[in-house]
Amino acid sequence: MTPHEAKLRVALRSLRGAGHHFRRQVAIGGFVVDFACLRAGLVVEVDGGGHGRDERIAADQRRDAILAEQGFVVCRFTNHEVARQLPSVIDTILARIAERQKQFEA
Repeated sequence: MTPHEAKLRVALRSLRGAGHHFRRQVAIGGFVVDFACLRAGLVVEVDGGGHGRDERIAADQRRDAILAEQGFVVCRFTNHEVARQLPSVIDTILARIAERQKQFEA
């Protein structure tokens, strides 16, 4: 686990009290994702600098599409966002969970 993933993991664990359980290194659709909230169908990825290259962007888009076919929504954050804007990252994750819950209820 990278230092940024470890930092996010601590923050995600704090969401358990609200009923949001995230698992680390989950195998889904032939991939291992950084974090997944199975109940909400949400995947959270922490991307390092290599994900900014064209070939990596294309690979990530293909991966996200396959995960979407499996019923998951992917939230991607950069190492920089996790390091410098963690409260905003958590707010975004919570908003995505709320959106997913509304979709499940509809």
